Amino acid sequence: MEEMAGKYLQALVDRNLILVCKRSCSGKIRRCSMHQLLRDVCVRIASTHNFLHVVESGGCVTNERPYSTPRRLSIHPDALHVKSTDKLWNSYHSVLSVLCIASQPVKNPIVIFSRFMFLLVLDVLQVHFVEFPRDIIKCFRLKYLALHYDGSLPRSISKLKYLQTIVHHFSFRNYCLLPMVIWDMPSLRHLYMKPGCYLSKPFRWPFPLSLPSLPFLQTLVGIRNFKWSKGIIGRIPNLKNLVISYDVSSSVYWPAYQHETLAYQHRLESLKIIIKYNDDDDDDDVETAISLDPPKLEFPENLKKLCLKGCGVSSECMTSIGKLSNLTALKLRCGAFSGPSWENVEGEFPELAFLLLGDLRLTTWLTDEAPFPRLECLVIRLCHKLKEIPSTIGEISTLEKIKLVEKKREAGEMNLEAGGVFPGRMQLISDVIQSTVCDILLVVIVLAIVFRMFDLGTTQTKHDSDSSRPWLMY
Repeated sequence: MEEMAGKYLQALVDRNLILVCKRSCSGKIRRCSMHQLLRDVCVRIASTHNFLHVVESGGCVTNERPYSTPRRLSIHPDALHVKSTDKLWNSYHSVLSVLCIASQPVKNPIVIFSRFMFLLVLDVLQVHFVEFPRDIIKCFRLKYLALHYDGSLPRSISKLKYLQTIVHHFSFRNYCLLPMVIWDMPSLRHLYMKPGCYLSKPFRWPFPLSLPSLPFLQTLVGIRNFKWSKGIIGRIPNLKNLVISYDVSSSVYWPAYQHETLAYQHRLESLKIIIKYNDDDDDDDVETAISLDPPKLEFPENLKKLCLKGCGVSSECMTSIGKLSNLTALKLRCGAFSGPSWENVEGEFPELAFLLLGDLRLTTWLTDEAPFPRLECLVIRLCHKLKEIPSTIGEISTLEKIKLVEKKREAGEMNLEAGGVFPGRMQLISDVIQSTVCDILLVVIVLAIVFRMFDLGTTQTKHDSDSSRPWLMY
């Protein structure tokens, strides 16, 4: 279903009805925009065909048809505080989707969700709940739930047997723990926790052999300090997207986490591992701890996207990463690997199209004569100690763009001149952080001239489109 929705969205993009604002490293649409006039037309037509009704800030409904029962309802956040809208919710008892999308978060809503007995999609991510709205549990048909609640999800969440997607945001300072009953929700397909949540291992006493599983789970984002095992891997066999983080001390015992068992997650396509050391020591001491005792990582052969931060992997591990035949995107951020040098040999990274080096203590980068045969985009961000980019990078026929993000430094410290090595069709973007008012004014003048030349001075009202909100499917 997600693939079909992506095709419909791409069809709108091809017809210039939707403008793409941001894409992922793999080319997928991450954020898009729509012109305000087109948006008004869409809302009017949607109301006419009883597809979507919009509740404005005062509680009034735009283009409401008499005796109509809409299937989808978009609520302005200010309407949640209007007591006069209490009777309005009773007239929408059979609605299937309720959305509350706002630029500013709101708190303490008045609406009672239990009135929507047939609700399938509930997206109230812009509403901050002080207490968990327990009347949501009465919406037993619910398939999609997105909310902002500064606390752990209750055990009663397991009563939503048809729930497929959970998006739970909360404040970073709060300690949140996913209840163990989450393993008793076999219909669950996508689980997004932000900024990070602790997940208990499945356990059922006195029958340890009948442990619950999540056979349809594809996305697991925002899990902290989780210990893996072959048994856990076997209970989430269809996992495709995994984001895990670790907030530990430099004296952590990594073998207890068994990261090498991730190699048995054969369907995994996207993996992101973030390690943060919470010691109060200097950065040099933490860097030494990373290099002396890094976690042992192994990766499945079908992996397509990999992001590492603070992992301190060895050169041998980097060599094994280079042998992943399906890897198309690689992001190496602060402390991703140990050592000041990185050497690429022929045959590594055969399908890599996107490479990001971010905030690394890399001084020497050596490549073979034919590195990265399919590389299309190279991003180097805040690598202050890196003196030059290998000249062989410019000989890659598929390379289209190099993007540099660096603080202001002496001219010539970053060597990009290779005597015509870079192809003429390559787009070289250098984002320089300026510190003086004169430099900022100069950049503004240059950008104004460029926008004048290319006639790009149009302004449009943008609306974000999150891929984790597939409410139009219902």
